[in-house]
Amino acid sequence: MKKQIIKKVLLITGIIVAILALKANAQSGQGFNILGKWYAEELDESVIEVKQDADGSVKGVIIESSNDEYVGKNVIYDCRFDAEDDSYKGKIYSVARKMEIDGTFTLEAADKLKIVGKKLFITKTFYWVRK
Repeated sequence: MKKQIIKKVLLITGIIVAILALKANAQSGQGFNILGKWYAEELDESVIEVKQDADGSVKGVIIESSNDEYVGKNVIYDCRFDAEDDSYKGKIYSVARKMEIDGTFTLEAADKLKIVGKKLFITKTFYWVRK
């Protein structure tokens, strides 16, 4: 009798663990949900098109801006999904300051992208909204 109860408990526990593992896999598999067009108010009201490059990395190019000099500039490159952190990590090019910054990109919601840029001891967080 006790063996049957233990077997049932182990079976139910195994099923729960499998379901949780599948759910975690699906969530961390957000993968390329950051692809698309994003509006960045702090970047002179620019629209950045984020797409997958031929090598599998993600890149972002300014396709519209109130500053004509910014249009066509690559602002995200060498960006890859990090399943461990459930985010993308890559490089950001600051067109205003003409410098490269390490960046982490996290999808906060379907239409809200959190970008954390780091250079030496300085960290800046800003948000883009899906266009």
